[in-house]
Amino acid sequence: MEARRALCSELGFSQFVLAHDDQLSNGLRFFGGPRNVVFDTICTRQTLDAAVESLNPGGLLVLLGFPHDMGDICLPYAKAYKWELPILLSRNYAPIDFTESVLLLESGQINSARMLTGTWPLKEFGAAYAELKAHPEQHVKIMIAP
Repeated sequence: MEARRALCSELGFSQFVLAHDDQLSNGLRFFGGPRNVVFDTICTRQTLDAAVESLNPGGLLVLLGFPHDMGDICLPYAKAYKWELPILLSRNYAPIDFTESVLLLESGQINSARMLTGTWPLKEFGAAYAELKAHPEQHVKIMIAP
């Protein structure tokens, strides 16, 4: 977990909570009070509970994650209903997102080297996948090379 925290800091994120952070159960309010928008990139029961707790009444909850087990998510519905929280789900990316990402990478505005935590040849795809499953805390992005 410390490796993820260090990487987030190095990438310029000053306020973030990791999914297994001890403070997650207290919600995200320790960042200076309730928020108008919270992005949940994990979508587990714990992160959704924390996200809803961290929103102002009427605040926006944006769900970007997808459950790893492909199951349903458990939303603290009573509080979301009481506070009239709009919930926005985002699926994948639009084509323009890829174009803009490539331009940011080419211009050097994004340093992808720090996010790349492993490279495997295509013939070792199975080993790369096994490594990701066994040690997700050690990887951000991997590259499969020809």
